[in-house]
Amino acid sequence: MRREHRILAWLDDRLGISRVTDFASHKTVPLHRFSVFYYLGGMTLFFFIVQVVSGILLMLYYRPSAEEAFESVEFIMTSVPFGWLVRSIHSWSANLMVFFAFVHLATIFFVKGYRPPRELTWVTGCILLFLTMAFGFSGYLLPWNQLAFFATKVGTDVAGSLPLVGEWVLRFLRGGDRVTGSTLSRFYGWHVAILPAITTLLLGMHLLLVQLKGMSVPPSVEREAERKEIKFLPHFALRDLFGWAVALGVLAALAALFPWELGEKADPFAPAYEDIRPEWYFMFMFQALKLVPGGEIAGIEYEAFVIILFSLGGLLLLLVPFLDRNIAARGRSPMFTLAGAVAIAGMVGLTCWGYNSLLPLYIMLGTIVLLAVIQIVTGPRAKSRGKLVAVTRATFLALALLTIAQFAFSAPAPTSCTICHANAEFVGEEGPAVVRDYAQDIHAERGLSCHDCHGGNPDPALADDPAAMEPFGGKPFIGSPARGEIPGFCGSCHSSLEFMRRFNPSARVDQVDEYWTSRHGQALRAGDENVATCLDCHGIHGILRAQNPASPVYPTRVAETCRSCHEDTKRMAGYSTVHGDPMPVDQYARWRRSVHAASLLDRGDLFAPTCNDCHGNHGAAPPGIDSVANVCGQCHGREAELFRASFKRESFTAHNELLEAGGGDCTSCHDGLNVKLAGHQFSECVTCHENHAVVRPNITLLRTPTHTPCAFCHEGVGPLAEQLNELPRKKENFERTRDALLNQATQQKLEGDARFDWLVDQALLLPNHVIAGSRNQEGTGPRLRPEFARLFDKFRIGKTHFTYKDPVT
Repeated sequence: MRREHRILAWLDDRLGISRVTDFASHKTVPLHRFSVFYYLGGMTLFFFIVQVVSGILLMLYYRPSAEEAFESVEFIMTSVPFGWLVRSIHSWSANLMVFFAFVHLATIFFVKGYRPPRELTWVTGCILLFLTMAFGFSGYLLPWNQLAFFATKVGTDVAGSLPLVGEWVLRFLRGGDRVTGSTLSRFYGWHVAILPAITTLLLGMHLLLVQLKGMSVPPSVEREAERKEIKFLPHFALRDLFGWAVALGVLAALAALFPWELGEKADPFAPAYEDIRPEWYFMFMFQALKLVPGGEIAGIEYEAFVIILFSLGGLLLLLVPFLDRNIAARGRSPMFTLAGAVAIAGMVGLTCWGYNSLLPLYIMLGTIVLLAVIQIVTGPRAKSRGKLVAVTRATFLALALLTIAQFAFSAPAPTSCTICHANAEFVGEEGPAVVRDYAQDIHAERGLSCHDCHGGNPDPALADDPAAMEPFGGKPFIGSPARGEIPGFCGSCHSSLEFMRRFNPSARVDQVDEYWTSRHGQALRAGDENVATCLDCHGIHGILRAQNPASPVYPTRVAETCRSCHEDTKRMAGYSTVHGDPMPVDQYARWRRSVHAASLLDRGDLFAPTCNDCHGNHGAAPPGIDSVANVCGQCHGREAELFRASFKRESFTAHNELLEAGGGDCTSCHDGLNVKLAGHQFSECVTCHENHAVVRPNITLLRTPTHTPCAFCHEGVGPLAEQLNELPRKKENFERTRDALLNQATQQKLEGDARFDWLVDQALLLPNHVIAGSRNQEGTGPRLRPEFARLFDKFRIGKTHFTYKDPVT
């Protein structure tokens, strides 16, 4: 006997491999019109295996703490080779596993696969579905981003509203009264240890029961199944593996083309995101809870009754084999099936309502059509062509009806406002555009119309009647608000918690209060109507979600939105900076050359900062000198800590104190200099890196430039020059060059601005300032050395008369 045969015989004697293979070789699978449902359990198992493998890979780098969780996931996505792909596969496979678990359970329910003797198979399958949803809930928090933080807060709040045990459940889930790092550690333990252990045990039991009790056959096709069957090995197993291969390809395509985003790090003190929602498999519960008004009865909140109702629904689902058997004895089993269909329709309907879209319905019908097509291809050949044609026709009919329904579902209902203002003769050429734009407005998506903001009677019968503009429902007609009234106009809804919780239980209601603290709001309150209001940033009738790439407040478009005002010389005339200087109009042009703009616009990195990341959104204001380092430190935390520990921080503080004590007079230290730095104190980061035109550090920020004598800027006098320890040959070279240039200017009888401008031009042509043999971009002269050009720009050395050109346009 060969060695490998002896090894196999040894293993078989101890593990009983031959008995397993013998059982598999004789096992058969019924072949009938519903046999396609048998593949759904294997598909769910496949995605569970993907979850285990990808989860183990992520565990190698993940750190479950509030301080390091987000950064570790960010490291996985940015630094670990293919880490972004592994995380994206893990996230997509989680959603697909939940989806196929739902579909698998639904198909078993409708074909009555829970009939005796398979009751325990059904019970273990239901528990596995609940565990799968628990996997999704616990894993959602692990990246520790803002969206997951608040979604977990809302989800645990819901569980905490249960009567009697609610407080205990809340503390058990969170590990305390609030969502903190303890919650994260607790969820991590459930996600990677407790739930996998329970799931593995139940999954093994479920698969064992399937093998012992066999595949269930629907009562309506029992005779058909008796005549046709296929062997499990190799026929059914190969079909299953082919499905797994297709699923792997679809999963890889989704992960590569639509990578899972990380978002922003969780901040417990930040306001919740607008329109925060749970994962899709909890949406039907979430939407049902949103429909319940606030209040309580007998000390029990109304929301608790909905939670109890869903809990009873889960219990009934678990007991289906026993309930249906008793009902069938009285001949009413079809009613039980109808109840299941109504429950699924309600779940899909609530999900569509929650997303304000018919996409979940499309997915459900598409899944039914796909399963029908697979059954035709893999099932009995008789009449396959006719069935396929019938399914195709039904598919096109369903899609046509859904398209019509989608249009009717999203189109705003006509009101007296839209009927009148769609008439170009009534409102001018802009009328139709207003109505068309409003159809895409976030308010229209939420079912709001003109009268909800402007007042008036929306009855279409009053389109041509002045009564349409009379008070209606206790709300007066407002019309177009004056600019000073716009914040209050928007705030009538956005500052009302009772109103906003209809759309988002955790909606912010402090935007207007925050706006009045901004430079814009303060100027508007003082009577200046030239400043920006809500409508200048968000639009008027075509307001889009902030997450919509076409929105003017989407990260890649924020700078363009701010630019529309801050580059307008007429609009910015009369405004000044915190230092009293005229307000510049080149912030966008300078920012566009920065590393931030390059990351955001050129490389598509949505984590890169734009205007509102530094200045704020509704409370926009320039950071004070003491706040600049904190603003930069929000992203560059490590650099901020290193700077605060360096001697530069102490020097900057001492320098600012001297300026403040001396009234901004620099001559006490810099003898002989005619310098004005009143109020221009050192503000840490931006002193070297600038504020809008932030550049990467180069040699001029790290050490004395090799070819640029310090004496060119520091005139060689006063205490500062004495501390430079400049080389004698460099100082002599500077003095000789300086005296020669001054003599030439005197010989040419140059004075004032003309003298200064000429000296600047000559400085730009000195041999130690240019790269020999190269030309600048304009072709007008030699190219400056990068370190000298940076130094020139840093100290704002230029001609007295200069025409600004936008380097972008």
